[in-house]
Amino acid sequence: MLGQALVEALQPVYQVIQIRHQSEAFDAVRGTGRSADEKIFEVDLSDPAECRNMIAIHKPDIVVHAAEYTDLDYCESMSSSRWLNIESARMLAGALPLSGRFVFISSDQVFDGARGPYREADKRNPVNTYGAQKVAAEDLVRMRKNALIVRVPKLIGREPEDQPGLLSSMRQAIDTRESGKLDDVCHHSPTWSVDVAAAVRFLLTRDAVGIFHAACPDGGTLYDLTQRLANFTGQSLAHKKPSSEIIKPCNGARRPVNNQLLSQKLLELGFPGFHSFADTLVLLADQGLIPGELAEH
Repeated sequence: MLGQALVEALQPVYQVIQIRHQSEAFDAVRGTGRSADEKIFEVDLSDPAECRNMIAIHKPDIVVHAAEYTDLDYCESMSSSRWLNIESARMLAGALPLSGRFVFISSDQVFDGARGPYREADKRNPVNTYGAQKVAAEDLVRMRKNALIVRVPKLIGREPEDQPGLLSSMRQAIDTRESGKLDDVCHHSPTWSVDVAAAVRFLLTRDAVGIFHAACPDGGTLYDLTQRLANFTGQSLAHKKPSSEIIKPCNGARRPVNNQLLSQKLLELGFPGFHSFADTLVLLADQGLIPGELAEH
């Protein structure tokens, strides 16, 4: 989702070479999902030789590294996730000449959620394996003097068919009509993927370095956000009840309660801002990603 938004945002400014992570392990988790587009190069980012060869062949001035396993519970149980979430950053950053710029997409999961919202300089204290992997990758990337790290929350937008995200989860909760509960504890700030891509382009064109947060200013719990989506589309969420306990799989990853990101540093640099959740729903309706008859809202 973010990868495609990045390509669309960066192509007017740069010559963009698209790299898609592909490996047997990835195929087993997500399905093959292979693209027929010859402009997309498939590389196993867990293979050091392939990473080095990719850099040597294409000789990029900038690498934007957005590939990762984002499933918190998968990362908790599968040690192999560290190859994509940590080692790929080590290999790509190490292969890129020092004159090249390295952009790493990180996560709000580096924080424990106990004292949110968070600024860039706040202490990192992840409560799950995925967050710990992002911390480790950040530390590797920060060894480069001209590195740029952009932390993002849950994203919402056009999803790849083989990788359903937050929007699909909320729509399924509304459409299935099965009774149940939705988490009403953990705060989320779902941010339009197009806004994040625009923020990356903004930072690149200004030669920014360091750590920046890119997140919309509002949000809510999964129950609250799904209720707002149901109201927008004119549907009912009466079959779902709010849960006062965090809902996660048995032995699943811990969830931060509120790791909202403050984007003031980015805004002070001149970035125009992020769409609110309500405004993003209008944009998603305009794109036909939610019932289109409500695009006039």
